[in-house]
Amino acid sequence: CLNGPMHAFIADVHMRPSNPHDRSRFLAGLKMVKARAEEVYILGDLFEYWYAGVEGETADVVAALSDPGIHIMRGNRDFLLSPPFPGLVDEEELRVEIHGRRILVSHGHMLTQGDIGFKCLHAVGWPLLRLLDAHTAPDVKRRVAEILVRSSAVIRPPHGSISRGTARAKGVDTVICGHLHRGFISPELIVVPAFADAPVYLGLDRRGAAFYRLD
Repeated sequence: CLNGPMHAFIADVHMRPSNPHDRSRFLAGLKMVKARAEEVYILGDLFEYWYAGVEGETADVVAALSDPGIHIMRGNRDFLLSPPFPGLVDEEELRVEIHGRRILVSHGHMLTQGDIGFKCLHAVGWPLLRLLDAHTAPDVKRRVAEILVRSSAVIRPPHGSISRGTARAKGVDTVICGHLHRGFISPELIVVPAFADAPVYLGLDRRGAAFYRLD
C-alpha cells in the first residue's frame, strides 16, 4: 500500500460488561476497524468498570480481542483488567515506532496536568483495590465499582488537559492517548475522542493521522 499499513486507535469505549447492547455496539465497530487496520490499539477504559469475576459475562468480547494485532491498555476505569485478554499491555505506557515516528501510547490518566486527587488515588487507592479484588465477594465488588464510577467526575476534573510538551518530556515524537473524551490532533499530541460518545477511531498511516467515523 502506497500509504503504508494503517494503525488504528480506539479510546474510552466504557462498555458495561453485563450490557449486551454495549458489547454488540463495540464488536460491530471493532470488526470494521480490524478490516481496515493492521494493528489496533485500545487506549484504556474499554470497560466502564472491571473486577475479577466479570470475565464470565464478556466471553464474546474476549474472543473478538484474541488477535495478535490487538493491544489493550488499561484505563482508570478498568485498571483491574487482567488475563484472559491476550493483548493486554502490562505497562501504563507503551513505546512503539510507527512509520518512522517514536510514539508513546497511553490511556492518558497519568499525563494530565495537575489532577492531584486522582494521582493520590492512583498511588494509594489502586494497590488497596487490587488487594480487595482478590479477597472480596463479587456482589460487594460490583457495589464498589458503581460507587467509584459515580464519584469519578468528582475525583477527575472534567476539563483536564495534557501538555503538548509531554512528548518531549517522554523522549518521543508523539503521544497518543484518550481519557479526556475529546479529540485533538497535533504533531506532538493526539487525543482520541471517546468511542462511548460516538463511534470514532484514529487512523494513522504514512499520510498522517485522521479521525474516522464508523457510522
